[in-house]
Amino acid sequence: MNTPPSKTTHSFQRATWPLRWGLGCCVGALLLTLASAPAGAATLATSFLIQTEVAIIWQTPPFAPSTFTGTSAFVRGHFNADNIFFGAASFGGSSFTSVPIQPPQPIDILYPPSPAFAGDAIIWQFGGAAAAVGGPFTIDAFPPTPVVPPTAPAAPPLIELARNLQPGFAPFEVTGPIIAFDDPVQIGTYDIRVRFVPAPPTLLLLGLGLAGLAALRRRKVSVRAQS
Repeated sequence: MNTPPSKTTHSFQRATWPLRWGLGCCVGALLLTLASAPAGAATLATSFLIQTEVAIIWQTPPFAPSTFTGTSAFVRGHFNADNIFFGAASFGGSSFTSVPIQPPQPIDILYPPSPAFAGDAIIWQFGGAAAAVGGPFTIDAFPPTPVVPPTAPAAPPLIELARNLQPGFAPFEVTGPIIAFDDPVQIGTYDIRVRFVPAPPTLLLLGLGLAGLAALRRRKVSVRAQS
């Protein structure tokens, strides 16, 4: 003769459904991260998070007053044997519209963590134009030890921040000039800070899910022992 389930079993199922649901969410987040990883990222162990910060410190330009309109962007990728950069994905992008070029008003942006992969190189570009009397004037950021051309380049220079990034790298900064054309003159300085983020959220979710699963199993054994 079949016997109905005990109240203890029903109570256990009601009490543990949040743990089951949470574990499912954790596993789903992990699978989503693995599915969205770019080609060449073999395992989650090769991926990590980095955080970038941009500070633009203006100097008073000779064509003051003026405003800046332009863009800033990071790109991760790799350099080939001929030192040519191939981008894989951009991150930390910003657009600026009519920002005053004045020393008391710097630009300072802390971007959310972004994914990177072991062996990545990171470059940064910053450029646009200054609206002023007698302008507009092209404005570009240049590498820390630049060879500034007499006229503005066709596109903002690629500023190399790092090569062969690896998980756990030490924080670093890159600083260089911001140049205005057509008569090249420095009107500012940039300061880029990059740091490793030691605790990827997906791994934390996975850890919580595994801990929940262990608690679920212990509770199930305990309930069976009491029944």
